[in-house]
Amino acid sequence: MSIMSGESKEPEDKSEKTPCSDLIRGVESDGEDDVVESKGSSPGLVGVLLMSQALENYHKGKRGDYDFLVYKLGDPYLKPLYLQRYLKALKGCVSLLNKSCETLVGTVLRVDWASSDHDTVQEFIEFLTVLVSAQTYYLRACLKMLIKHFMPNVPKGKTAEDLIKEEQEQAFANTHDALQAVLDVVPMTPKFLLPVLSECFPYIKRHQVFQTSYVSNTLQVTWYIPTLRGEILELVINHITKIDELNPESPDKASEESEMAAMLDSLMDILFKYMRDFCFPANELSLDSSTELFGYLVKSIFYIFVFRHRQCLETPEGQKFVSKLNFQRIVTCKLNPLKSFEKVILPTHACCHIQFVMFYICSLDEVFTNSLLEVCWKKVANPGEAGILRQASAAYMASLVARAKYISISTVKTCLELLTHWVHCYIDDHDEACLGADVNKHGPFYSVCQSIFYIFVFRHRQCLETPEGQKFVSKLNFQRIVTCKLNPLKVCLPTVVDLFAQVTKLHQVVLCYTVIERNKRSMLPVSSAITSNRTISQLSLQNPLDSFFPFDPYLLRSLLFDSLHKMEILPSLFNELGEFNKSSKMPIPINYLKSGINPRPSSKYVKPHYQEWKGVGEEHALLEDHQDDESEDEDDYMEYGKSPGVDIPDPTPDIAMSVSPGFALSPNSAIELEHRLQRRTAR
Repeated sequence: MSIMSGESKEPEDKSEKTPCSDLIRGVESDGEDDVVESKGSSPGLVGVLLMSQALENYHKGKRGDYDFLVYKLGDPYLKPLYLQRYLKALKGCVSLLNKSCETLVGTVLRVDWASSDHDTVQEFIEFLTVLVSAQTYYLRACLKMLIKHFMPNVPKGKTAEDLIKEEQEQAFANTHDALQAVLDVVPMTPKFLLPVLSECFPYIKRHQVFQTSYVSNTLQVTWYIPTLRGEILELVINHITKIDELNPESPDKASEESEMAAMLDSLMDILFKYMRDFCFPANELSLDSSTELFGYLVKSIFYIFVFRHRQCLETPEGQKFVSKLNFQRIVTCKLNPLKSFEKVILPTHACCHIQFVMFYICSLDEVFTNSLLEVCWKKVANPGEAGILRQASAAYMASLVARAKYISISTVKTCLELLTHWVHCYIDDHDEACLGADVNKHGPFYSVCQSIFYIFVFRHRQCLETPEGQKFVSKLNFQRIVTCKLNPLKVCLPTVVDLFAQVTKLHQVVLCYTVIERNKRSMLPVSSAITSNRTISQLSLQNPLDSFFPFDPYLLRSLLFDSLHKMEILPSLFNELGEFNKSSKMPIPINYLKSGINPRPSSKYVKPHYQEWKGVGEEHALLEDHQDDESEDEDDYMEYGKSPGVDIPDPTPDIAMSVSPGFALSPNSAIELEHRLQRRTAR
């Protein structure tokens, strides 16, 4: 049979001509054919009888009818009406479709049924349910076929952009109907479904349409298979994390980066919406209501149930009532994302956007915020955890407390007290035997110190403006931390150290500049120094703590250098990129020179809850000018964090979207800084 014409060729073997013809005519006949009349039965029954005969002959070694049937079902131009009849005939003899018939079954499963008409879809679903219930051998193949329909079917000669959205949505809905039908007849389906979902994820560089379709449909599965919510969420987060990590190797790939950024933004938008709908089903609570309301409701429900559970559960009606409350949904709302955070997000280095899912969930639920902070703190305080995980946990804890507007000042103070108490205990145990800063030996200690400095820089105003603010800060005993032999100011990020010193000096909390100047002198390339130049370079530039603060600005932009012309407004400031400002010693990230670019849609979930860096204060300008005059005659190698003969790393590329540690100036502040640079050059 020619695929294009749909007509069968004359079989060379005359003995097989009549059986093949009888099979095709019997199945496709409308009831007026002589084959149907000779059987004396209805067309549907005749089709089943002829199909059974063909399969029985195949099992006996006669392949003629079987091969012709495989070829016929593989014809892409087969009429939907005829396809329905073949499916109905196969459904009647499904007991004969054993393992040896996998070629035929595979051909049927490759049929593009999901985009067909309603009757064909229903007939296919019925055949599928009968097949998996009678022949469980084909369950995994059927599941894989259904999962592959989570991505659009692009015909040859067309592109993903040519697809009609409404048709694809209907095809996806048909696929979910089929999957639920299989789930109803085979309860063990979830056990086999999860590995198939993991296996069928599209390649990370495949077109955005395939990525977003697959992720959306995979998340939709959790609504009718709630037992897989945690595992599926972990799979999706892991996939998006891989895309988040994918950075272009060179500026020549700017267009590729733009595509990756667009795809990442779409996936993040889908995940944000899923989290919102999962935590607040059917819009029962408005996103504009108090973020504490949900936490209070959950506490109230659990509190009532603890005291009244016996009365609720002692009758069958009461047990039915409790099951309707769906406590599992409330609990998994918190547990599943936390598990994904611990398994996927936390161990991943240099991811820049996926962690904002946790940031957003915390904005919806105060209880979840406390749970996340508790998870991070337990890892920090656990000596049995890997050092890199302890350091990452400290960074997450600090970044969330510093950046989230919904974090109350009481929580900020609690975290500061917790962290500083741990630091003081660490100093008690190790400071006496310490011979100097050693980031390899005391990495978690320096990470916690850096977290304390970072939180205080961002939250010092709220801490000090309360009636007991000054007393609270004095109890933290920063003086002991900065002057201990472990010397955290020497190891922590220069930007964090510099701003912490400015803030504490401004509010007369502690004076850090004596220690900072001593650290500068100890880092000079003197031959008699105990530490080699290579070690100094590693401390200053390849600092193991210089990774990132995970909730630095969420800035999905369209193209890496699509707005370079905007930098012409500040030409000398652009020349300072990648170098340290002599007065503030802090890098000026490229992202903030492109403030005219509109953020992508997914940022709307983060921006309302995000605390931007607003600078130290108006008094800081006078203080900085005074420091400029004092440091004017210093050699270049005296700049904190620099060492002679060592290249300064380039700014983080735009696909990374966050420049640690996030102390970037606003556009107005950048213009003001430009004017000051010009005045300094004139002097």
